[in-house]
Amino acid sequence: MLRICAELERERPGEPEGQRRERFETLLDLMQQLQDLGHPPKELAGDTPPGFNLDLPGGVSGEQCRLM
Repeated sequence: MLRICAELERERPGEPEGQRRERFETLLDLMQQLQDLGHPPKELAGDTPPGFNLDLPGGVSGEQCRLM
């Protein structure tokens, strides 16, 4: 998470398109790595709010869902 936040904080108004595209690719890669680790432990994330369900219907969990 620290690497994602640090990358986002580097963004400046008026950056060239190429630099923005490179940052997007870096962020996408970092977020995919984070997703591969699964859900954070309850000790860090706390309890799931009522009505917020990450499990998909049909017995497939949210950890098995991949967008790419």
